[in-house]
Amino acid sequence: MPPRPAPRDLRASDSDRERVVALLGDALADGRLSHDEYSERMPRALVARTLGDLAGLTRDLAAPEHQPVQLDGGRPVAALFTAADRRGRWVVPATVTCVAAFGEVVLDFTEAILQERHVVVTVHALFGRVRLIVPSGVEVVMNGTDIVGRQRGWTARRVPTSSEVPVIEVRGYIAASEDIVWEVERDAKLVRRGWDITWVLLDTQPSAPLLEMLLKAGIPVEIRTRKGGAQSQLVTRHEPPKKPGAKPAH
Repeated sequence: MPPRPAPRDLRASDSDRERVVALLGDALADGRLSHDEYSERMPRALVARTLGDLAGLTRDLAAPEHQPVQLDGGRPVAALFTAADRRGRWVVPATVTCVAAFGEVVLDFTEAILQERHVVVTVHALFGRVRLIVPSGVEVVMNGTDIVGRQRGWTARRVPTSSEVPVIEVRGYIAASEDIVWEVERDAKLVRRGWDITWVLLDTQPSAPLLEMLLKAGIPVEIRTRKGGAQSQLVTRHEPPKKPGAKPAH
């Protein structure tokens, strides 16, 4: 089997080019780029063939974690008495390490590029929390060691034998901590209304495991539709079970 290409040598997609062009436009608008610089970089973004070609155009415009294309996904993600995350368009290597000590780490794979079908996330958590957000169709297997901690939200009990199924396997040690997996459906988002949070899906239905997990977490779920008008209409709303002894809302 030929070796995997380096992240910078992976082919860029139209959406990758659009992300970079959008950041260049923002940089022109707020004065970080001159008109000459923008005119020089923007055409290069439109014809870029690889992710490395794109990354070089925005390196001086945003911090590494805010780049439209992130090529250093192998860096450990650490949250020590704070919060840390990895989101957006990032290239996921075969192994990812995250540390959460009295803090929270979020790994969002919904827009990520998986270089391998089997990715191992090694977790070291002490009085912390690690959240994995994965798109539908990606299996998550929890093989970490709990020490007065818990792991929940996995989608498979063991690594599938089929090489066609993308798998994220969680290993490591979870001490007095929590690993949580969120499976993201198409056209889904969290909506905050005041102090309340609702999971909203547009013209689609949630999977049974996702619905159960959200309701157990105390998050209402709304199914809405835009059919028949631009304004979305409520179709169904699922309410989480009331906690014993909870006072009714006024």
